[in-house]
Amino acid sequence: MNKLRQFLVGALVLASCAPAIAPCGSASCEGGCCDSRGVCVAGRTKTICGVGGARCSSCEGALQCVAGACVMPPMDAGVTVDAAVPDAGEAPLDAGQLRTVRVRRTDEALLPDGGVRVTQFNLATAMNQRLLYEDGTGEWVEVMPTESGLELRYDGIPVGPYVLARGFEYVVSDADDFELGARTLGKRDRIVLNTNTTLTVEVRGVPPGARSSDSMGLTSLSSGTTVDFMTLGLPNDACIATATMDLATSVQAFGMSGADGDELTVVLRRNVSDGGLTWSAAHSSATVMAPELATQQTAMTSVTLSPLVQEPLQVTVRASDFEQFATDVSPNASPLSTFATVSAFVAAPRPGAGGDFVGRSTAFAATSQQAGRGDVTTAITFGRPFGAAPLLVEGRLTARVPFTLSGRTLNRTLDAITTTRADGGVLEVTLSPPRFIRINAESATVNRTGVGLTPVIEWSQPAVGTPGTFVVTIYKLTPQGTTLTESLAAQVRTPFTRLRVPPFALTSGEAYVAFVAAVTTSFDARRFGFHNDREFGRAVVTTAVFTP
Repeated sequence: MNKLRQFLVGALVLASCAPAIAPCGSASCEGGCCDSRGVCVAGRTKTICGVGGARCSSCEGALQCVAGACVMPPMDAGVTVDAAVPDAGEAPLDAGQLRTVRVRRTDEALLPDGGVRVTQFNLATAMNQRLLYEDGTGEWVEVMPTESGLELRYDGIPVGPYVLARGFEYVVSDADDFELGARTLGKRDRIVLNTNTTLTVEVRGVPPGARSSDSMGLTSLSSGTTVDFMTLGLPNDACIATATMDLATSVQAFGMSGADGDELTVVLRRNVSDGGLTWSAAHSSATVMAPELATQQTAMTSVTLSPLVQEPLQVTVRASDFEQFATDVSPNASPLSTFATVSAFVAAPRPGAGGDFVGRSTAFAATSQQAGRGDVTTAITFGRPFGAAPLLVEGRLTARVPFTLSGRTLNRTLDAITTTRADGGVLEVTLSPPRFIRINAESATVNRTGVGLTPVIEWSQPAVGTPGTFVVTIYKLTPQGTTLTESLAAQVRTPFTRLRVPPFALTSGEAYVAFVAAVTTSFDARRFGFHNDREFGRAVVTTAVFTP
């Protein structure tokens, strides 16, 4: 959820130098070929063709480049696609084959009673029904559906990747059937944003020594997931404190029209500093029925905390293993902090669909340490508010990247690695950032100008881990006074390691930066681009500043 990041208060360290970028070859350029300069390039045009890190070739005569190989097109070849599936090892595409693509949108959301609401969206009312694909010259071709309703049908689409829009987001697929619907495990319907819907929790029984920096996490038992995060605030003389949350900023909604409210577990986390390591852990908890709230409403509920039985969990974060991945994010990146969090998978009944739903709780322990310190092994003492629910321990490394434009600098904090372990123990890297990011076949780690309005952004697979999809987020950078601000220009989900930026995303004369996040999934992103997992890894690589 959008406030979960606040739980991740940091933790541990880094130290050595990152390894040099490997020379162009099969290990560093699996999605393209090595040109005469020894640079990894796309390798999907007639004059520059190749895959798997081999030396680029030029396709002579009538030969065409298909999936990195020079082949003779079929006699009945129609429109060809110069956007062959970029991942090495996949079957070549039939450049002459045309097919029908069918698109549906079925949204799934958890209901307050634990059931599942399935909504078939009428795509005839969608504002954007275009399908885009690249022709043989790399130009975009727009296709409107031949049928529009509960299903959109596009005829005469060449084999290969195409782009669809879902609202203001784009998604890439190469499947004949694609589902635009969202299925978010562990989260229910959203309350409409900016509706000023708030809940104030009055907390009684605050333990002695509470600090204003202590925090509370809330877990919805009806959907089994984190609801939100609040700062406790200073208790009064009667050991009563209040905390207010803006439900409109939370992905998780409290109750919806016709529901009776939502059963919440409130967890108080105490902050501790021990031997230079900062950590917080669940100290007390309570369960309360939060009232039903509609938009523009506020409410207050009261809980009385009870102490939790404390238990140790030893966690080791190998910061020395993490640090090398900071420069995968960007050559200008500097390690910022490492951290670990402990949460649980909580089972909740789901009568509407049968069986139980297992969601993710609020974090009830977190460690934090700035970069520059060694590996950390610590026994985190915490209370377990959910009994024998299985634990999930995560580690992350954050890196800071500066972007400079017109003498102004914007510093961004990005996730460099993800680790997970179900039983604590040693946290090691399970997913690292994509590598060797390029724009129009040139390195994207230095500022680029004149890249065009639809440049090709490419990257290689992470050194560690196997992502199921990638999320490319493009921000426009704007000098404002003495600062540099950013605004979202486009977001594209793609299972491939190559993306031509869709038209209308970029504007001439503006400056941009693109983040490419590798994301682990348990679903087929080629067919279900907007599904989400309760547990996932995420690691980011970024371009430098570029202008069309």
